[in-house]
Amino acid sequence: MNNRLITLIAHDFRMQWRYRIIAAYIVIISFTAAALYYLASYLPGWFFGLMVFSDYAALGFFFLGGLMLFEKAENTDSTLAVSPVSGNEYLAAKIITLTAIALAASVLLAMASQQAVRWPLYLLTVTLISVHYIGLGAVMGIRFKTVTGYIIGSIWLFLPVVLPSVLAFLEPLPIGFMLIPATAQLKLIFICFSNNATPDWQIGVMLAITSLAAILGAWLGCNALRRAYGVKP
Repeated sequence: MNNRLITLIAHDFRMQWRYRIIAAYIVIISFTAAALYYLASYLPGWFFGLMVFSDYAALGFFFLGGLMLFEKAENTDSTLAVSPVSGNEYLAAKIITLTAIALAASVLLAMASQQAVRWPLYLLTVTLISVHYIGLGAVMGIRFKTVTGYIIGSIWLFLPVVLPSVLAFLEPLPIGFMLIPATAQLKLIFICFSNNATPDWQIGVMLAITSLAAILGAWLGCNALRRAYGVKP
């Protein structure tokens, strides 16, 4: 990790705190976790999985867009265009900060569920989901100049990508549907909150698809940023 990336990460955390993004998220997650803790015995396991998936998909996709637009308002994008900071470093800093927030919140929500959670698989899946949607958020965030425009315009990309996740409710899940990223992502989260035995090969297939989606999302995001800010040495 080079010095520029460390500086970018520290800058992102400061900016997220200054714009009250972290504070607002702490309040929301705390109230949500408290409510879920007291309602846990009345809620099915899939409910927690659905909340985690939808929350972190939206966190990565929409929070990144908001951060990029705040930076545009401060003319940070103009500075980036002439600075030695590469698009890869810029996106890496966003991925690290937002995924750290996602992981912290995911642990809190999982503990509030009072269920036996498959922690290694759970944390890995949350990380991969976060990377995937942050990358896609960068693709869309670079195209808009206002938060309203971003939310309205980007929803046309977000919905087609995330809607197939409803297929994860099918039981048993057909093999072909395991190859759809959003379906595999949500199904893995369901598995983390479920006591039902799932064959290792199915978990392996869905984890591979989720990993490929994360790689593709990050690549698309980096490619969009390189086009916007130029290729840096």
